[in-house]
Amino acid sequence: MVAIHAPSLPADALARCGKVAFAAAPHDRADHTEPGREHGSETTRLATGQASRSCTVYDWCEETGDHIDHIGATRTVLDTRGDELVRCNLIHLSDGQPVVTIRDSDFAPVQARMKARELRELADAMDVMAAKVETARARG
Repeated sequence: MVAIHAPSLPADALARCGKVAFAAAPHDRADHTEPGREHGSETTRLATGQASRSCTVYDWCEETGDHIDHIGATRTVLDTRGDELVRCNLIHLSDGQPVVTIRDSDFAPVQARMKARELRELADAMDVMAAKVETARARG
């Protein structure tokens, strides 16, 4: 399962972004964020006094109103219990360069592509393992 999920950022980064709360996708409320307080929701924009206009710097940034830190949608892969296996997103904090984050590590573009290649290889290996499990289960 892949869910759009809230980024894990240092508390000061969230404060600098002026956000009240971030939330997971509606089907993944593991963070127990109140409905209506989701990142980018009208309630959040009203609570923080932000205008509802989109980011004027990056098309991937989900921040609205005046902001100096840019945070994109987070992609998360969950396990069978709903716990996070891996997550990644784009972040450009005002005091640094844009990066791809994977869990709590920042990667430059070349590094992110190398990790993506490793993850594709892992996914291919998982497909092979799944086929072997199907065969083993069919034998009974």
